[in-house]
Amino acid sequence: MSTEATLPPLYPLKARYFVLIWLLPIFFLPGLNILYGWMDQYPLEWYWYDIAFYLYVYALFAVLGVIGFLLTGCGGREFAARPRAGSWAVGLQLTLLSFLFSTIAYFGVFIPLSYWAPSLVDYWVLSAPPLVYYSELGYYPVVANILGLICLAILPPLVEEWVFRGVLLRRWSEKYSRKKAIWWSSILFGLMHTDPIGATAFGVVMCCLYVYSGSLWVPIVCHALNNLACWFLEWGYIAYYGPEYQYTLQGLQADWPWIPLSLLFLVVLYLLFDKHKHLRAVLRVAK
Repeated sequence: MSTEATLPPLYPLKARYFVLIWLLPIFFLPGLNILYGWMDQYPLEWYWYDIAFYLYVYALFAVLGVIGFLLTGCGGREFAARPRAGSWAVGLQLTLLSFLFSTIAYFGVFIPLSYWAPSLVDYWVLSAPPLVYYSELGYYPVVANILGLICLAILPPLVEEWVFRGVLLRRWSEKYSRKKAIWWSSILFGLMHTDPIGATAFGVVMCCLYVYSGSLWVPIVCHALNNLACWFLEWGYIAYYGPEYQYTLQGLQADWPWIPLSLLFLVVLYLLFDKHKHLRAVLRVAK
């Protein structure tokens, strides 16, 4: 059985342009200060600035994507392809396995670092904005949390899968090799996230799923489910400890049991999922 499906026509813009555009928000976001200045005129709570940032960034990418479609005449062909049979089942399995691996990588890296470089971990991990918003007035803002979910589980999967898998993976596969394209695009994807090791591994899995399924919707949905699981995990912490719970270095260090527990589930589930006829075929894509 072939490990590759028929992919839609290649997006005809150079990969370097997408890399430069993707790095743009790190250094410069035109108009963001104007937006924040307008928001400062109203008594808004802190999380609205967080939501405005993400909506602004992904709106910018959406506009640039539409312009690219119009200039190249591609339309939405990257989103129109249907996945091959068996792609959804193995996609869900690999998403669960990669989520467990990311959990191991996250705690396995940042717990030791919390002892050796606590200020780095405090800046890199603990100061990251929360996924579940809680008002200083003592309630969960429904609209803000719905928008937060959109900014976490809908917009990033659509934009990131299109850029990293639909464009960079395809163009670098054509220019270099599929194996190099999978790893380079995944490493770049990992460097854009808080957990670079886990995100890189997740990127490799999404690349394999895209090449195997022939449809961008398989990694998009799997990406959305992965991000949704992160949201529910944080919500679980809030439900257990209370909404005013602050995640500290000591709290991170106390979470070390997640490492052996996730490893146990990873091994057991892999042995169970390995019986699926498509699983190894997908993983062979990266070889």
